Amino acid sequence: MSAVATATEQLGLVTVYHKETCPHCKKVLELLEGDYGLEVTKVDVLGEDSDKVLKQMRTFSGGRNTVPQVFFNSHHLGGNDDVQALHAEGELEKLVESILSEPATLKKGWYHPWY
Repeated sequence: MSAVATATEQLGLVTVYHKETCPHCKKVLELLEGDYGLEVTKVDVLGEDSDKVLKQMRTFSGGRNTVPQVFFNSHHLGGNDDVQALHAEGELEKLVESILSEPATLKKGWYHPWY
């Protein structure tokens, strides 16, 4: 991705804060990538800049400390249980359609690893 690309040029930024060894993270990624075919940006909370990453995750997830935390653009969907419930209710499909048809809009201060 070009360094000059802006969020408004992107369609559907899907970000998952995760840990490599987390089984709940693997489940939500299987759903988003496998079932829905989404391109997901994975942010490892134990990776580089982990303090900054964790602070941003907590800020934009309403203080949640657990992973995974899933965001469409900068809209917080929740953790694995939340996303699985949206899927079971048929609401996740609507959100996916919406995010893929609208340019990304990010909240002020939103951290995304591409920008």
